[in-house]
Amino acid sequence: TFVSSTTAFHLASRPKMMNIVIDRVAELYGLPDFKPAFTDYLACHHHNLTHMIRGRQQAMPDCQLPFHHIQIWSKIHIQSYSSYDSKMLLPSQGLHVSLPTVNWLFGCYDSVIISRDRNKDWLHSGLHGHEVVQLRMIFKPISGSQSLLSNIYYAYVQCFITMSVDQHAGMHVLKRALQSTGECVRDIVSLFQIRVPAHLIPCFGQKANSQLNLQSSDELLSSFWLNKYWTKELFHS
Repeated sequence: TFVSSTTAFHLASRPKMMNIVIDRVAELYGLPDFKPAFTDYLACHHHNLTHMIRGRQQAMPDCQLPFHHIQIWSKIHIQSYSSYDSKMLLPSQGLHVSLPTVNWLFGCYDSVIISRDRNKDWLHSGLHGHEVVQLRMIFKPISGSQSLLSNIYYAYVQCFITMSVDQHAGMHVLKRALQSTGECVRDIVSLFQIRVPAHLIPCFGQKANSQLNLQSSDELLSSFWLNKYWTKELFHS
């Protein structure tokens, strides 16, 4: 368990994967750009900069990281105080980040709202300075005991572009952020950047895909509504 200025985080004492090689992680989770993405994150951290999600990595694909193994978790609980009553503790909420299984053929990957501007406070700044992302992996590097890396937890995420509010639904429309190649925009963030869970509602359009169901809609669709009616906190964001 650890805390940021706004949120408490709880991970199981035993990771889902205890000691897995980075190259195996990239293969298992389908993350070919894991190394350059984390190298870019470390470069920003070294210069004391807030890591901005860009999608296009600056580092080379064959770059070397200062560690070779990581630990991986498939679930995290987060909890915070109400923005309207500083004495009221909101219920703990679980977030899943699971690979495909027999019961979840497409995996189970929850979404969150993260901070990308340390000068903007959630909830008072609304979505300004914040971004909606889908968690794809939660991990911690296995490094030397004196290394700062061994004390920080990270998330590998896929990104959404926040569009204007739909005048009929009254909710922000989210589009999957894509690179010119058609690949999803992905990056690394610290768990400390997570503010609250995000509840997404599929935008079906004029005709729904016959392949869509409870398991597949998050993976097969590219447009969603950010459900502000899910909680009082989100309603006023």
